[in-house]
Amino acid sequence: MSIFDKKRRALIQKYEGYRPDAYQLKDEDFYTIGYGSTTYEDGTPIGPNDLIDEARAQELLDYHIERTRGPVSQIEGYGTLPPNAKVAIDSFAYNVGPTFFNDESTFGTIIRPTRESDAAAIADALPLYTNSGLEGLVRRRADEAALAVTPAMDPIDSTLANDRTRAFGTPAVLNGEPVKWGGKSYGWQSPESFATIEDPTPEMNANSGVRKAGRIFGMF
Repeated sequence: MSIFDKKRRALIQKYEGYRPDAYQLKDEDFYTIGYGSTTYEDGTPIGPNDLIDEARAQELLDYHIERTRGPVSQIEGYGTLPPNAKVAIDSFAYNVGPTFFNDESTFGTIIRPTRESDAAAIADALPLYTNSGLEGLVRRRADEAALAVTPAMDPIDSTLANDRTRAFGTPAVLNGEPVKWGGKSYGWQSPESFATIEDPTPEMNANSGVRKAGRIFGMF
């Protein structure tokens, strides 16, 4: 299981919560159990008197995560999203249902940036879907939105983040090597090269018109 699989599971577990006994929410005509599961693997609905232990709840959770991700991963643009943005969309889909992308009238604001692989716009859209401000959904959407634009801190490449959230000097890993963000003027720099440059702020550029030379380690 990858770090992103673990992150996806942990995020969904956090907000679904574990219930060993079947329960029914107000105005719903179905039962839920475990970590938000409404059916078993064969499609059988959860019964009103059903009980499961946490290990079984985990099995159902993993099954439904993959069931949800199947159709969601086919959305145009999903495949080129940064890994953490995919996790955020997967958590959203687990919550609202994997066919949300068929409902443009309700979910168009988040469908469009997903199709465009725009993690920042996804982060902007997520807080709009809180069912009129339900406290739990407000917190969940905030976590999903923050994650969508968080650099993917894996040991090979953690440079995947939207530029507007990437401050000068942000550390990351590129091709397995440590790097720091030198701004749009310099891109990703090795730590040694980064030490030779200055933050190219508008004030500095306007006043001096001069930047220290720095070797460009890698551009995102």
